[in-house]
Amino acid sequence: MWEEVIRQKHMLASRTEVRLCLAVNDKQVIMPFSRQELTALTKPLMDRVEKLIRETIQSAKVNPDEVKHVLQIGGSSRLVPYQERI
Repeated sequence: MWEEVIRQKHMLASRTEVRLCLAVNDKQVIMPFSRQELTALTKPLMDRVEKLIRETIQSAKVNPDEVKHVLQIGGSSRLVPYQERI
């Protein structure tokens, strides 16, 4: 099940909706899942990331316009909701 969820999450980078095909209690369940739902589920994480970025810039006493390059690491930085927000 985990592999299917991860695969479909990656597919949401190029699609607005996917279908999760999962085995639950010996039955196959097909569940639509949208990028909008992913955005809603990851909102608390995205809020924390945005807050950390703002705090880091503020503590560095740098104007956000002066930031030329940002190194993004980790799987969440590739999520569409993250890319759309940051």
